[in-house]
Amino acid sequence: MTETLTIEEVAAALKCHVDTARDLLKAKAIPAVKIGRRWVALREDVIAYVRRRINDATGTGEVVFFATALVLQTNFDAVVQKAEFAQA
Repeated sequence: MTETLTIEEVAAALKCHVDTARDLLKAKAIPAVKIGRRWVALREDVIAYVRRRINDATGTGEVVFFATALVLQTNFDAVVQKAEFAQA
């Protein structure tokens, strides 16, 4: 089953403020839907967003190594661990 994330979990995964995560979802930078009053995004879409940003930043269009982990804690915080990429 595909893991879904709330706005708070998206913010935790991106290590940003909830308002920033909400802006990204509203701008459709990360695909998401609003169910009732809550935003819901797929875990793999958040990871894909981070990969796109790394590809854009490196200018190579290629990520050599990218380790991503969403860690479940008591409050279900998600954390993107680290990324290493090639320098042109």
